[in-house]
Order: sequence, then C-alpha cells, then structure tokens
Amino acid sequence: MGTAVNNALDEMFNLIAATKIERLQREEWLEDIWEAYQEDGMGYLDSTGEKWGILCGNEDYSRDLASKWAERMIDGLKLSWDKDKKEKYGGGYFRGTTVCLSSMLKAEKYQALIDLVEEAPYKWWHYCQFAAQALRELKRYDDAIKYAEESKGLNDPKILIDIFCEETLLDKGDWKIAYEQYALSANQKNTKVATFRAIKKKYPQFLEDQILKDLIDSSFGEEGKWFATAKTIGRLDIALQLAKHHPCEPQTLNRAAEEFLEKNPAFSFEVAGASLKWMALGYGYNLVIMMFGKQRGYLKKLVRPLTKRMSSPIFCTTLLTTIISTIL
Repeated sequence: MGTAVNNALDEMFNLIAATKIERLQREEWLEDIWEAYQEDGMGYLDSTGEKWGILCGNEDYSRDLASKWAERMIDGLKLSWDKDKKEKYGGGYFRGTTVCLSSMLKAEKYQALIDLVEEAPYKWWHYCQFAAQALRELKRYDDAIKYAEESKGLNDPKILIDIFCEETLLDKGDWKIAYEQYALSANQKNTKVATFRAIKKKYPQFLEDQILKDLIDSSFGEEGKWFATAKTIGRLDIALQLAKHHPCEPQTLNRAAEEFLEKNPAFSFEVAGASLKWMALGYGYNLVIMMFGKQRGYLKKLVRPLTKRMSSPIFCTTLLTTIISTIL
C-alpha cells in the first residue's frame, strides 16, 4: 500500500507543479498542503517535504516563492539541529526540515544549502541528497558523486544513492563509467525482464548479450532467475544453459516447455528435463506430484518428433526413459 500511496503522490506533485496558475493561487495551495502535511498522523505524506521545491511550480515567481518558504522554515530547522538550544529551549524533530532544504534547492541557493547540510547532527541521505543535488547543479559532478558515496551508511537507501550517482555520471556524459559502476544496482525493477529492459533503454551503446551477461554474472547463486529474460529476448541458447546448470523455478520452466512444445521441440524437451531435475532436487514453490506427471507428458509428447529429427532415435528414447525412471 505504501508504494501505491507514494506513486499516487508523485503523480499529484507533478500535476501540481505543471499546472499554470497565478502566484496567489499557488500560495493558497501550498498553505493547504502544509497544513495537511503537519496533521498527517499516518505517515502517508512523509515524502511531501522532499518535493516542496517541485510544488513551488515552474513559473517566473517559483524561485522567489521557494526562497520565501526556505526563510520561513530555516529557524525551526536550525533549532532542531542545535544540540545546545534544544537542551535549553526544548525541541526535537521539525516537520519543515526537508521543506526548507527542498525550497533552498529550488531557489538555487546552492552553496548556502551545502553549508547548511554540513551543520546537520548526523550524515543521513534524507538530508544529504539536497547538498548532493546542489553540487550537481553547480556542475561539480565528481564532488557530487564523492559526497553521495560518503553519505552511505548502515541505514541509508543504497539504491537511491546509486540512482543519484548514475544520473550524475550520465549528466556528465560518462555513460561507460555509469554503466560499469551503477547501472546494475540502480535499475532494479519488480521483474528481471523489466530490469533488463530498463538498462537496455538507458544504455543503447551496449549490446543485449553484454547486458544480459553482466546481469547474470552479478547474480551469484541466483543466475537461474535470468532464464525467463533470456527466453523473452530470444536467447534460447543462454536460457537453456541457465536451465541446465543453475537452479530455476520449475513452474517457470514448465511454462516455457509448454510454450515451445510445437515451435521448438528440442528446446522444450531440454527445459522439461531441467524442470524435473530441479524439482527432484527440491527447488521450487508448492511442488506437487501432478507437476511431475505434467513434465512426463511434455517429454513423452516430444519423443516422437525428436526421434525423427535426431540421427540416433535409440539415444533419444533411452534418454527419456533414464530421466523418468531416475527421478520418479
């Protein structure tokens, strides 16, 4: 649910930013959003502060509006960061901290922003990201990447830092270094196929085979999870090697065996056999004996066309018999 809420908020923020309205109207909107942000007790709006600069829009007045919000929030931020003042006057977490930092970035107060983040009581990407972005806006690309890397801590979101570093190198034009150092970690999606396609789209300079090989090599112990990706892009030779030599989800192999039953019987036969192998070794989820029977059906159905294609029909039949008798 949290992902859905964040995605919805991102869409809303972009819509608000893109809307062309008079300054007075945007000021009213921001006041309403600020009130809702303060009163949110469930954490649904936690990302709002980081987007405050975006919410200031892209109008001629936006920089000045952002500057006003930064000035409005900076005293509360400094109080929450000042240990001596907190002990004397009280205080703690300030809801407007990221509102201030994001507004300063929008207002292009880059050096002041960098200096301010240095006053933070601890290094945390939640704050450091704004100073890193300011360095990037100043075209200090190497400093921005170094700053981001040094901000990595035990509880910091490594993937977000890698995304920032990759974007910075691409802005600089160093696509080769961006690929080698960050592409594989910064483009993780919900599926392996989606990850592959994201990298391929971002790095057209690299061949599909190279990208796939690098992804497989970076997945020690989980190489078989790239079977479906190799199959999808038509690299059946790579897919087959993965199925044979690395643990794969049997149900994934089952679907592939069925898909290629008619159009590529040899591939289907090998994949069905690999599925039996990994099931027999205990891999896969919700394994039931019916799945074994299903694979036997694939293999039996494939014997006849394969024996017609192969120079040694006896070998094919013997192979099938051996697989079934050994596993079952």
